[in-house]
Amino acid sequence: MKLIVKLMVIVLISTLTYCGEKEKSLYDQVMDIHDEVMPKMDDIYKFRKSLNDSLSNTPDMPEETKKQITQTMLQLDSAGNSMMIWMREFNPPDQKDEEAFKKYMESELVKVKKMREDVMRALKSVQN
Repeated sequence: MKLIVKLMVIVLISTLTYCGEKEKSLYDQVMDIHDEVMPKMDDIYKFRKSLNDSLSNTPDMPEETKKQITQTMLQLDSAGNSMMIWMREFNPPDQKDEEAFKKYMESELVKVKKMREDVMRALKSVQN
């Protein structure tokens, strides 16, 4: 009898634990990516300023180096702008319309992943 009670308790605890571990909502996934990338915006601005200062303070810099620095600055600008545009345009519909909300969040998940990729690629270009 004790064994049956113990087994039932184990099954009940396992069931409750499983129900609590449902997959993250689309909204949470989108926000997690945003929260991961947002602190990197500071790095983008710092690197861009540093590169701009290098251009300004080194008048005899070779043309090829200037071109590379300018290209990297453009990449950093583009990545930073993609984050700002995404945040400005993020406007989910009311969650009461579950289907519209789900479609919107699926679309935003694609956009925010692309934005993260752009930011990471831009930062990697500076660190190489």
